[in-house]
Amino acid sequence: MARRVVLHGMPGEVRVFSSRVEQGTSFWNEHTYYEVAVCIAGSGYYKSRRGRFRFRKTSIVICNQYEPHAWQAVEPVHIRYVQLQRSLVKDILPVLGEGSLLLDAFVRGDSGGFIMHLASPPLFVQIQRIVDTLAEESVRERPYAKAHIRGLVIEILSLIGRDIAGSDRRTTPVSDSIERSLAYIHANIAGDVSLAHAAEAAGLSCDHFSKVFKRGTGFYFTEYMNEMRIREACRLLRSTAKSITDIAFASGYRNVPYFNRIFKATTGFAPAQYRRKAVVLVRAEKHGKSQENNGIG
Repeated sequence: MARRVVLHGMPGEVRVFSSRVEQGTSFWNEHTYYEVAVCIAGSGYYKSRRGRFRFRKTSIVICNQYEPHAWQAVEPVHIRYVQLQRSLVKDILPVLGEGSLLLDAFVRGDSGGFIMHLASPPLFVQIQRIVDTLAEESVRERPYAKAHIRGLVIEILSLIGRDIAGSDRRTTPVSDSIERSLAYIHANIAGDVSLAHAAEAAGLSCDHFSKVFKRGTGFYFTEYMNEMRIREACRLLRSTAKSITDIAFASGYRNVPYFNRIFKATTGFAPAQYRRKAVVLVRAEKHGKSQENNGIG
């Protein structure tokens, strides 16, 4: 399937669920709920009436109700959603303050119906913890569950609002010039891709390209290249039997010890360790799907 959804709890004031979108797929959506979406893994484009925006791991999207939007995956994507009923949002927005950016997104639509923000690492960890707790509370009947859920929603929205107000990580639409540079990078990921080459593909000077690229993708150029090359290496480690040396070269690295250092710094594992863990996870996932098909679980 192109999209797989795991829903926690029944529809109510708050819905928490996960969605996985496979590479190369896209789906349009709109709903009666207000939505906070967090990209847990992968990257792609978020499409709205305002244009196309690049998202990646740690990206947060705050979306108004009835706002048409689409997620387009350029690699497998995992997104977690918290959807809020209008009555709940109406009750808690005064707590967040009249000048809140979230008020602009949720009620007035002054932001174009949504805000995209690249979360700081501490916020990303906090949000995952809060979403886990929300998912647990939504499926268990506990005393004061409703009050606890409302408190968690206020916490997550206030943390996001504070992070937005104190940073310059608001995402801007991806321009045609950056689209051309990204297409060039992805087509030549195994080759010698320099900033000058990418700037030339975009039709911009190196200095101007660096600024526009950071605004459009959320990455500095070198960060983006390492991120894409390590993701390609991860894909090859999971799906092929190629040697580590061959994978290093196929991912654009010409120095294997350097590749090993960058890979471990990025993923937390040496390439051989990552491959062993990936094999275990793939087997477990296949076993889980087999159980689903047999009506188990």
